[in-house]
Amino acid sequence: MTVRTVFFLAISLNIALYFFGYLRAAVLYDYLAYWPLTLFLVFIHFLIDRSQIRDHIKSATLLLSTIPFIVFPVLHILIQPSFLPTYSVETEVNRINELEDYELSMIIDTRGSVEVSAIEGEGYLLDIINLPGSIGFPEVIEVENINPKVLFIREVDVDTLLKTKGWNLKIGDRNLWSLDIFSIDSKINLENVNLKTALISGTGEIYLDKESKFDSFVVSGNFTVFVPKSLPLLVEGNAIVPSEWLEATIGYLSQTNQSYSVKIIVLNDSEVRFEDY
Repeated sequence: MTVRTVFFLAISLNIALYFFGYLRAAVLYDYLAYWPLTLFLVFIHFLIDRSQIRDHIKSATLLLSTIPFIVFPVLHILIQPSFLPTYSVETEVNRINELEDYELSMIIDTRGSVEVSAIEGEGYLLDIINLPGSIGFPEVIEVENINPKVLFIREVDVDTLLKTKGWNLKIGDRNLWSLDIFSIDSKINLENVNLKTALISGTGEIYLDKESKFDSFVVSGNFTVFVPKSLPLLVEGNAIVPSEWLEATIGYLSQTNQSYSVKIIVLNDSEVRFEDY
């Protein structure tokens, strides 16, 4: 295998990782920032390719320029180091243990994906999902002087190459949360989340906690809801449920030997599947 073949394989790897949804297009900024090791050496190689310079010198210039095209994607996916321009831009919003309010209301409306999970403490931690997409960076507007305090997450427009798949949100397990989320292809994990109300719209997956206790939970869109086998749940509305569940006049019951403790309402024109786990 020649050095030129390795070079074109490295370029092909970058393209494949982008189209398969693993590598952000922002890697192009990193190649431009380190142009003496990437573009310049490639230019030198093809400039001297037909000259009388020895072949091992020609190969060395292309080999050195190939290394970043292999190393940078690995750094993007596994480490996200700050010395790369892509990750020199601050995207994280860290409000863990900085909010005094116990009860909080979170509102999200985005065309992108949202990954929600619990984190120890109070407040929230928000960052981008480090995958290619069409969504800008997140910004949080904290509305004061109302109870509960409202946290509104909105999109900040950024350069096309910097855009991502969506946002990663971790919410404190010591707060009481009301969630109003519209998102696409999301994963909402409510294990260890103290939930008061939820209105979840869009598409994706929802994971309930085995000790879920909430006042109201409404689902609209196309979701798969994973229900702990020990959770007595009532589902109202048009839904697809496991065959072991009981169909009653009031809806679908996950437990046949005890009354339900929480209820989920599925709105009309939704396609929601419930599965035990």
